[in-house]
This record gives sequence, structure tokens and C-alpha cells, in this order.
Amino acid sequence: MRVAILTEGGYPYARGDSAAWCERLLHGLGGHTFEIHAFSRSAHQAGGPLRPRPPGVVSLIHI
Repeated sequence: MRVAILTEGGYPYARGDSAAWCERLLHGLGGHTFEIHAFSRSAHQAGGPLRPRPPGVVSLIHI
């Protein structure tokens, strides 16, 4: 199953609790593929993610 996830200022840019739920989802649902559409809140975040891409993520689009 393909799953689309929309985030705003959290995953994959943030650390701590604001991104932890997404990490658990991505690593806990084996057999699924994910497309992440990440809305950045600042130019710093638009520079790229802080976290490595998990194996089930087929695309990470920065908006």
C-alpha cells in the first residue's frame, strides 16, 4: 500500500517529539511505501532534512 504523508515544519526537519510520531509510523509499517510532502516553515528548513530517509520512503518532496 502507498501512503502519502503531509508534514509542516516537523518531519524530516525537526528533532524530538514533533518528528517522533512520523518516525514510528515509517519504521513500524513494513510492507508499505511512503511519499512524504514536507512543507518547510523557513529557509533553514528548505535547505534539506535533518533525518536520513527510511527504506520505505520512495519520495521526499520539499515544498
